[in-house]
Amino acid sequence: MVKKRVLLVTYLFLVVFCTISITLFTIWENSFSPNNYKQKDLFTENWNIRINDTTYTNTSLTSFKLPPLSANSQIVLTNKLPAELTTQVSLWIQTVYSAIEVSVNGLNIYSYGLDLHKNDINVGSGFHVIPINEDAAHKTIEIVLTTTQKDAFSAFKPVFIQRSAETLPGFLRRSILPLSSSIFLIILGAIGTIVCLGALFLKKKILPLLALSQFSLWVGMGVLTNTDLIQLFSPNFTVNSYLEYAALYATAFSLIILFLLNIAQTKFEKISAASFASIFTLYCLASITMERLHLIHLPQTLSYYQIICAVMILFAVVVSIKKILQKTDAFFFPQ
Repeated sequence: MVKKRVLLVTYLFLVVFCTISITLFTIWENSFSPNNYKQKDLFTENWNIRINDTTYTNTSLTSFKLPPLSANSQIVLTNKLPAELTTQVSLWIQTVYSAIEVSVNGLNIYSYGLDLHKNDINVGSGFHVIPINEDAAHKTIEIVLTTTQKDAFSAFKPVFIQRSAETLPGFLRRSILPLSSSIFLIILGAIGTIVCLGALFLKKKILPLLALSQFSLWVGMGVLTNTDLIQLFSPNFTVNSYLEYAALYATAFSLIILFLLNIAQTKFEKISAASFASIFTLYCLASITMERLHLIHLPQTLSYYQIICAVMILFAVVVSIKKILQKTDAFFFPQ
């Protein structure tokens, strides 16, 4: 029979191994980051912004405070491209639940999401790498964003113009912390899940560690999707958006299961945890069904998710504090 101590030592070893591996990766990646990179390639100043019928001139994108946006709001950004453009340069821009059109001197050079939005399909979020010809130097660039959700975003993300070969490495340098942490959590969760599944037939009470491993895996996936890093592995914005919400749902559900297996001991606590699990499952099924039927999009259900999670967390914290004050052990591997 697998001993508790052996399982815990194994899991701690995996934690240390993953930590060292990700730390070494981070150090290696940072060694390639030039200090003046961000300022050199930023293209965030001197923009003219028109939001529906309101115009703002000579504005910095990163400091601009957006007003509340309704669905189908149109945001038009115009600027002059740099006076000198080298060969093979690209515009880097990130969008959040918005369709985008880009034109130079009135000539459309890129668009995304218009057909999806017209067909009421989730356009998702992600980054766009848009090639710009060398002869476009000092011409007027216009970016039209059409929001597909209410309050789709509240601030602009930095825009970059840089050599095409530097766009992806630059994104990785700017995102090194979330990239490292998400990889760490996913690897930790995946290895923990494999170890726990292998041990399930030997020790039933390994289930709490399985739930904890799932929590780690889905938190890592949530970081990966929320920062657009998932696009390194999947270019489909719609699929990535669904994966982001799957991570949200699975993270909360794994915590409910962990509470049910690990902390809930009285009849009231177990019934309450089971009720939360049932309510949350119904919420997830209803949200996904309405999304598939094009009745409502997943981002519009987020407030309900937050309410349900807030209630669950409050209940779990109160019960946990009560047990700590009562010096109740068996938080892990209850007898």
